[in-house]
Amino acid sequence: MKPFRKYQSLFAPMMCTLAMICGCDQQEVQLTDVTDRPAVSPVIHDSDSIGGSEREFSLRELLKESIQQANVVVPNPDDLNRFSGLIEETIRSTDPLSLRDRWRESGWLLHEDPDSNIVVIAEHPDARHGRGIYAFRLRSDSQLILQAPHRFYDRRTGTIVRKMFLENDVHAAAWNTVHREQVDVAHESRHYLAAFTEAMMRVDDELAVIQLHGFANKSRSANARNAKVIVSNSTRFPGRLARDVAISLKEEFGVEQVLLFPLEVSELGGTTNAQASIVRGTGNPNFLHLEINSELRQQIEESASIRGAFFGALEGRSEFETANR
Repeated sequence: MKPFRKYQSLFAPMMCTLAMICGCDQQEVQLTDVTDRPAVSPVIHDSDSIGGSEREFSLRELLKESIQQANVVVPNPDDLNRFSGLIEETIRSTDPLSLRDRWRESGWLLHEDPDSNIVVIAEHPDARHGRGIYAFRLRSDSQLILQAPHRFYDRRTGTIVRKMFLENDVHAAAWNTVHREQVDVAHESRHYLAAFTEAMMRVDDELAVIQLHGFANKSRSANARNAKVIVSNSTRFPGRLARDVAISLKEEFGVEQVLLFPLEVSELGGTTNAQASIVRGTGNPNFLHLEINSELRQQIEESASIRGAFFGALEGRSEFETANR
C-alpha cells in the first residue's frame, strides 16, 4: 500500500514539537458484545474428558460460552510462562492435538478445526478466571494479529475481530473474557493477553499487532467529536504503518473523519498500552491502536463490504516496517 501523495502534507509538522498527553479515557460503557450476526464460522472440535464424547463448537459459540461468571485470579509468573510456552509450542507444532492434555492440565481446552487449520485456546468451563480466548491459524502466511481487549466495554469490537479473523487470512486473534472494570487487559502486563503477545513475537517478531477499541463522540474534544477513527501506534511519533493506514482509511472514510494521533488529535492514542510496550520491546514498530466510533463500528459489524474496506486498509500493505534491531 503506497501513501497517497495528496495526503502527505497532513503529516508534515515536526513531531518533536508536539507534547500531547494521551490515555485510554472513559468510553461508552457496554456490558455485552453483539454476536447475533455470525460470519461463516468453522466447526471446531474438541474431545473433552468430561463426558468423553466429541463436542463441536463454532468460534462464535466459544466466544459466547466465555461470557460466564469468572473467578478472576491474578496469575503468577510461572503460570504466564507456562501459557506462553504452550502457545509457542502449539503454533510451531505439526500435531497441535498432541498438546491437548497439557493444555487441560493448565485449565484450558484446545479446540481445532482441521479443515481450516484454526486452533482455539479457551478456558475450561470449570476454570474460568478471566484469562481470555485465543485463536490462530497454523502455517499461516499472514502477518496480522487482531485483538479486542475490551469487547464488553467497546461494544461490537469482539464481533468485528471474530468476523475479520474468519473472513480473511489473519494469523491470530485474541479477546478478553471479563469486563475491563475487573481486569483491564490492555493495560495489564501480568495477564495472559500479554503472554500471548510475547509468544507470538517469539514465533515471528515482524508480525503486526492491531487492537480495535471504541469511543463515544459526544464525550470527546472538538477534534475527536466528528471523528470516525483515531489511528495511533501508541507513541507520540507515528511510524510508517500508522501513517499509511491512516491515509488508506482517509481514502475510504473521509479525510476529516480519520485522525492520526498525535498530529491531528491529542486524545485516545493508547500511549500506556501494555501490548504496544511488548511489541516495541522486541524492536518491532508494527503495533496499531485503532479507536472507532459507535456509528462506524455498527456499520463494520453489519456490512460485509464496509468491513472488507476497513480490513483492506489494514491488510493492504505490500510489507510492514522492518524491525529496528
